Amino acid sequence: MSRFGQTLSLTILGASHAPEVGFVLEGFPAGVSIDDVTIASLLGRRRPGKKGTTQRQETDAFEWVSGVKDGMTTGEVIEARFPTKDARSKDYASIARIPRPGHADWPAWVKDGNHYDPRGGGRFSARLTAPVTLAGALALGVLKGLGISVFSHIASIGNAQDDRRFNPLGEDKDTIAALALRYPQALTDEAATRLMSEVETARQSANSVGGTIEVMVMGLPPGLGDHLFDGLDGALAASAFGVPGVRGFELGAGFSTASALGSENNDAYTLVDGNLTTTTNHAGGILGGMTTGMPVYYRVALKPTPSLGQPQQSVDLIAEAPAPLTVTGRHDPCIVLRAAPIFEAVTALTILDAMLTDNADLAYWKARTQAGNALKSIKARHDAASQEPTR
Repeated sequence: MSRFGQTLSLTILGASHAPEVGFVLEGFPAGVSIDDVTIASLLGRRRPGKKGTTQRQETDAFEWVSGVKDGMTTGEVIEARFPTKDARSKDYASIARIPRPGHADWPAWVKDGNHYDPRGGGRFSARLTAPVTLAGALALGVLKGLGISVFSHIASIGNAQDDRRFNPLGEDKDTIAALALRYPQALTDEAATRLMSEVETARQSANSVGGTIEVMVMGLPPGLGDHLFDGLDGALAASAFGVPGVRGFELGAGFSTASALGSENNDAYTLVDGNLTTTTNHAGGILGGMTTGMPVYYRVALKPTPSLGQPQQSVDLIAEAPAPLTVTGRHDPCIVLRAAPIFEAVTALTILDAMLTDNADLAYWKARTQAGNALKSIKARHDAASQEPTR
């Protein structure tokens, strides 16, 4: 499906080479100011055409169709459209009957037959992350007003690592923000040079390379989410896997917990200035599907871009015979470079949806986030709730 969310419902429209792509967003609160700075930042970081990315020149210019007036949301369904400017469908004429290795062509052809449109990846294309990013920017604007921040950071590309990582316990917010807003294509420090060298080596050999991205959310109150299949951890994983190219998701200490002892993995509780906190954050800020009040922290692994300029082996589906394939056109040698803001977007949408599903009153969440992990405030809220009449 091209839709996700319960109370905040996002539907993505279009395909890579369609005349336009866009979204319909239902359940978004009225009276929220449009944060043009956040929108420009996220879309600018995701946009193609920069060093190490595809040279398809889509400006990501968009127009509001409904739900926004005079810079504010109206409470109506929000719809936005991105006109397609630079599609070259002729580049895909030779692959209509030969599935590209690593792409969704074969299962999509089985599912949809000759109706499947493989141009630019069709409905599976990363082009559709442009409207996802815009919708996420709206959600980020709401979260910012509640004191909640979402950050992302490229941790590795290929075999190159950036040793500067988010501290799972949180640290100076300005330090995290500075790390999150690094643009490897534009920097010349040692870590950025290593990352971009991996991309350039792959590009020069008509190949591609993957990598990892880490995401951190700060300012979430404890108790957001639910158990089992409504857990916030599962919702974050589901939305992350909605981003093309994701092959792995790790919350907190992730797979390393499999080799740890319970005494090593448990996050011990303590009180600091009246706030209940933990001495470590192996849980990644979520236990039992609910936030603990610690920073939510996860990592994703993205595969190498499957479109290569090298000859690959495939099968002609019509002739029922082996067939060589060389993919032409313009493709990212590394999708990681443009993916970080997309995860900020889907994370913000997932968190805001969980909040609105739990309680649609933003003033309620403002009070919850301001109280944070203050034990006295949380106990007072419980005492007040216990005195309310039974309905």
